[in-house]
Amino acid sequence: MVTVTVSKGPGTSQVPDVTGRQQNEATQLLQSSGFAVTIEYTPVSDPGQDGIVLAEQPQAGAKAKAGSAVTITVGQLTAPTTTTTTTIPTTTATTTTTTPTITTTP
Repeated sequence: MVTVTVSKGPGTSQVPDVTGRQQNEATQLLQSSGFAVTIEYTPVSDPGQDGIVLAEQPQAGAKAKAGSAVTITVGQLTAPTTTTTTTIPTTTATTTTTTPTITTTP
């Protein structure tokens, strides 16, 4: 007797929630759950969001095929833009013209 088992391909797994985690921790969690990881960076001005996963696609809880990619969006701190304004004083020139007076004595 021969038993044949037919596979429907790789099974699906639930995507874990990695938002709010450090990039390295999120990557390890996704990889240990059987997913490949794609990282995209987005500029942030809050130092507390630097290196933090802000979003993931597919979203947490979704079913995805084992080995498929989960894209995480990670905050990347950008230096604040400094604007320097220079004020140059204006100089006003005043010209005074004096007309000489000629006095003649008779």
